[in-house]
Amino acid sequence: MNNRPPIITYLIDTVTWIVEALIIVRIMLRFLGANPIAPFVNWVYKTTTPLIIPFEGMFPSPALEGRFVLEFSAFFAAVVYSIIGSLLTRLISYLERDLSHTQKKKDKKN
Repeated sequence: MNNRPPIITYLIDTVTWIVEALIIVRIMLRFLGANPIAPFVNWVYKTTTPLIIPFEGMFPSPALEGRFVLEFSAFFAAVVYSIIGSLLTRLISYLERDLSHTQKKKDKKN
């Protein structure tokens, strides 16, 4: 019997990790007041904006001393994407166990 999780689980975990990492980098760049014209900063902002849009405006993003921004909506987005990734992984594990259990029952009957 194969006890390894299916490849889709690894894919979901990897995508979730990348999304979380990018959003966390965005949070740090905004907090540190990074220059949005810098190529890397610009790329991070452009890449993460579609991920943040559903959460924009949920929480205030206070500016500290002008340029330093606490982007609570982005932090909340990272938490939500983490939860979604975890739920999808658990769902797949549950479905695989259920399918495996059903297959074992069929094999016993035959």
